[in-house]
Amino acid sequence: MDNDTPTLPHNPAEVARKGGFEDYAFQFITVTGGVLIALLTNGLVQWNSDRLLVREAHATIARELADDMNEAKLVMGSHASLMTNLDDAVQFANELLATQTLAKHSINLGFNLADLSTAAWDSAARTGALSHMDYADVQAYSSVYSRQNLFAVQQAKNMEHLTAALSLFSGGVDPAKARPDDVVHFRERVLLMKAGATVEAQLANGLIDGYGKVLARPQPR
Repeated sequence: MDNDTPTLPHNPAEVARKGGFEDYAFQFITVTGGVLIALLTNGLVQWNSDRLLVREAHATIARELADDMNEAKLVMGSHASLMTNLDDAVQFANELLATQTLAKHSINLGFNLADLSTAAWDSAARTGALSHMDYADVQAYSSVYSRQNLFAVQQAKNMEHLTAALSLFSGGVDPAKARPDDVVHFRERVLLMKAGATVEAQLANGLIDGYGKVLARPQPR
């Protein structure tokens, strides 16, 4: 017999078992590979979506803080004139209490109210963008927004004092005929406004510095 003649397996069942295992292994590898590719694709899509969300949140917050900084600077720009007007108001009240006459018949009471926004920061929290940001960035933003809140609270207090002071001479009341008690209360409110304006200026200076530091941080690309 020729030695090159191929030989056939003696047991057909062995061939079936071998073929079945190879088919199973091939199908297993194919299915597993498909699942891994699908997971990888979904992961990349989600990662890119999160990255875009964070980048947009950074840009929106930066624009908001830049606008808020301009508002704080406007308040500081009028601080000197505000203090002068408050000094005039105190003198106005002192003259009324001392002589019931006025060398100056008009005063200017009012102050610039900064229009501060937290919409971008709040939106970043609601959309989950903050959870994907670097911790250092979130900490920097949180710090400056906390300062901004303190500044807004102080402005609200000053507005309360202003409203109370003006109400004492509302309705066309002649200040020279005002009751001494009302004049005393008016002066107390003005003095509270002066103290509040000093605190407000300190907060504004710190806030402007905080805005500058946050806005100088590199933005993600």
